[in-house]
Amino acid sequence: MPEGSVDGIKEATITGSGTTSIGNIEFKLPGTYVYELTEVQGAARGYTYDQTVYTFTYKVKDVNGDLQSELVITKGTEEVNTAEFTNVYKPNPVKVDPPVEKVVVGSPENPSTFTFRLKTLNPNNPMPQGSSNGVKAVTITGAGETEFGEFEFAEEGTYVYEISEEVGSDSNYAYDVSTYTITYTVTDDNGQLVVDTMVVKDDGTQIPVATFVNTYTEPKKSTPPTSDSNGIASFATMLLVSILGFAAAVIKKNQLSR
Repeated sequence: MPEGSVDGIKEATITGSGTTSIGNIEFKLPGTYVYELTEVQGAARGYTYDQTVYTFTYKVKDVNGDLQSELVITKGTEEVNTAEFTNVYKPNPVKVDPPVEKVVVGSPENPSTFTFRLKTLNPNNPMPQGSSNGVKAVTITGAGETEFGEFEFAEEGTYVYEISEEVGSDSNYAYDVSTYTITYTVTDDNGQLVVDTMVVKDDGTQIPVATFVNTYTEPKKSTPPTSDSNGIASFATMLLVSILGFAAAVIKKNQLSR
């Protein structure tokens, strides 16, 4: 075994990409000597480690009193020229689930259902399940909060979306026409992606959650006639009938006098 081996094992390290040597081995007798070379499966986040096993076979012969060796390296059943380990680095993804909040000012008798839309500003951005053409719609009945659905970022970068409310048809509501821009900044923290979230209203206000405020106004109700007005109407009717009756009596009397 090479110098520095312990219990039949010798380790060597490489920082980043590159090459190294396990160390020199001295053979003192002819024969066949077989070794295995593997990569230690590390624990660094974001790495997929190469699990290939290479077999080093040294065939040592005595040639006129001089020992000579021949090396054969195999990867499974394939003969190769060198042992090469390939590690793939891909940081662990991070997930987000953008929320939206509805506030209702006023006291509607029956709560209405409001629709909200999450829209990506880049067609390559990830979107939650159920999205169509870069848009995901959700609803809230009355006041409350909901989420658009979970999705994940697999790469570093800046991802920008817009959140808005669909203007409804109920004339008793003044709908919030604000637009919120939500920006996710994704960075790599030693193999784990992390995200910084910023929500900005179209007036420049930065807030934690996209919040839409709708104002409800009670519809005007027609006023039914009161009992007094009914009495006045009845009195007027009776007076009119009396006048007509008196006029008829006068006309008849005049006719009889002739």
